[in-house]
Amino acid sequence: MPSPRTPPVENDSGSDIDVDADFEIIGASSVSAPRALFDAENDDVAHREVAEPIVDDGWATPPPDFVPSIPEFTADAGIQLPYDNFSPADFASLFFTRDFWTLLVEETNRMGDQFDEARPQLGNRSIFHGWEPVDIPEMRKFIGIILLSGLVHKSQMRSFWTSDPLTSTPAFSALMKRDRFEQIMKFFHFNNNKNEPPHTANERDRLYKIRPLLEQLSNSFQNAFTPEKEICIDESLMLYKGRVIFRQYMPLKRARFGIKIFCLTDKNGYLHSFSVYTDKQDPLYNVDSLVPQDAVNLSLTAKTTLALMGPFLDKGYHLYIDNWYTSVALIEYLHQRKTLVTGTARCDRVPKALKNLPVAKGQTASLCKGPLLAQKFSDKKMVYMMTTGHTARTMPRARRGGTEQALPVSIDSYNKHMGGVDRLDQLIEPYDCTRKTVKWYRKLAVHFIQLTVLNAWNLHRYSGGKLAVIGYQRLLKRGHRSAAESAPRRALGETFVTNCPDCPSKPGLCLQHCFRAYHTLECYWE
Repeated sequence: MPSPRTPPVENDSGSDIDVDADFEIIGASSVSAPRALFDAENDDVAHREVAEPIVDDGWATPPPDFVPSIPEFTADAGIQLPYDNFSPADFASLFFTRDFWTLLVEETNRMGDQFDEARPQLGNRSIFHGWEPVDIPEMRKFIGIILLSGLVHKSQMRSFWTSDPLTSTPAFSALMKRDRFEQIMKFFHFNNNKNEPPHTANERDRLYKIRPLLEQLSNSFQNAFTPEKEICIDESLMLYKGRVIFRQYMPLKRARFGIKIFCLTDKNGYLHSFSVYTDKQDPLYNVDSLVPQDAVNLSLTAKTTLALMGPFLDKGYHLYIDNWYTSVALIEYLHQRKTLVTGTARCDRVPKALKNLPVAKGQTASLCKGPLLAQKFSDKKMVYMMTTGHTARTMPRARRGGTEQALPVSIDSYNKHMGGVDRLDQLIEPYDCTRKTVKWYRKLAVHFIQLTVLNAWNLHRYSGGKLAVIGYQRLLKRGHRSAAESAPRRALGETFVTNCPDCPSKPGLCLQHCFRAYHTLECYWE
């Protein structure tokens, strides 16, 4: 189970939320952080409500019989095609389709041809001289080498082809020559540069160089699997410190600098929908066209959520979000679309009456407004929750020292289901095969190819498979290695020259046959 998320600290800052800010308390990779929710010293497990009814703009103390209205879950959840006879590698084929490989091959070859046209006078010793087009089997080996480099960490990519017996990795040279790999990496491409709008154009797509790949993977992710009822939306950050106009700074993430990706996942980390954030000043970053017409007046964060939630509206899903997304307007809109929401909230987005209530450590205060329940829980930090899917009751939870603590069921459910994106980041980090590069789109492409492998592994586990992440990745890479081992091996010479130190002229002789003939036969040349 993924490490539980720590709800946010009370913040008295203004309510204007900047889309570039990062409001997470714990970054995606901070898996060793303590769980601040369960450290209260109050051992009374009874729920303590405010005695007097409090009304504030329609908010009131919830009645004892307060129960949310739960819509029927109508989605056809699960893998969207028969998989009884699938091998583990077959799940990867759902995403690495022939269209996927054709896109990589065609655009890489196009880039290589354009390079040759632009630089016809390359020197004979250049590894880019004499470019030969790549085909699908060779591209599969190329991607296999990239993924394999995440299992065997080395400081430089060239080190994988070293012949040093202390650090050699012969599997790489068996798959492909080093110069050929560097050739393909140089021209690794996903769209036609000649059709790209100029950088000065107002309507220029900032993701033009990688747009076809992203669209193809997005469609594959959505067509292959439909999540169960509990889903979550959160941000992921791919480390990148180079020059790109939409690079983000998120100080609470492990990477801190990089390209931000909004992700919708299930609790196990299956990536169903995503959106690469290209900055709010991007003229093409217009989520109004991606949300229902009656939601265009909501905030940017709410519309970002709805853009990812499109396929799940009116189906009874339960969405978990953090305090960057949570707002009364968003929750009320989703309730109208038969979608439950549970999320942490910033203190400037909850009712003032709830914010001003004195709550002792370990206690909970609640207010409701129609189906929406707002809660304030006092622990080491003041925690605010909003939900349309839970009652106001608490549950006993064991804490250190053998005592018990009354924990709101909304927080317990949040900790169980909100970790999908964090889990995705945790799974990818130990085997990350991205490397420093000037070309941001190549690193982003490799990152999404890794996410694709993890999605295939998630489907394998959903079907009842038992392989761990590293075992599944090794299985996929062995497929590339087997293809290389079945290819004809390069012929090896059988004649090895040595010298005879006992002869005055020290003739160079073959050790096996010529040496014996020279020293034993009178006419050794016959």
